[in-house]
Amino acid sequence: MCLACEEQEYFFRVWCVDFLARGEMPPLKQRVEYKFHNAVVAERCSLLASRLFKAAGTAGIASELPFGRILSDINVARQHISNQFEQLGRSYGAFLFGIENNKDFMV
Repeated sequence: MCLACEEQEYFFRVWCVDFLARGEMPPLKQRVEYKFHNAVVAERCSLLASRLFKAAGTAGIASELPFGRILSDINVARQHISNQFEQLGRSYGAFLFGIENNKDFMV
């Protein structure tokens, strides 16, 4: 398992498992924080995959090797609405400053 995925799993265990075991919904601030960290994982994976593609050099564009397709798939996943870390970061930052902004996001 990649380090970013392990980090994502750690955040889930720390923030959500206790609430789920009690049958409760985590507080909105906690869910926004988890969602932000989850989206940052997608961003990190996208950046690292791009670096690996560049490091592969000419082999990265060979049709018989999957590098280009994998990079494309990762970038498409990164663009999903639930992986927009910039928007989620703004929402999380607002919560840190005591501003509850719960419009235009899914948690």
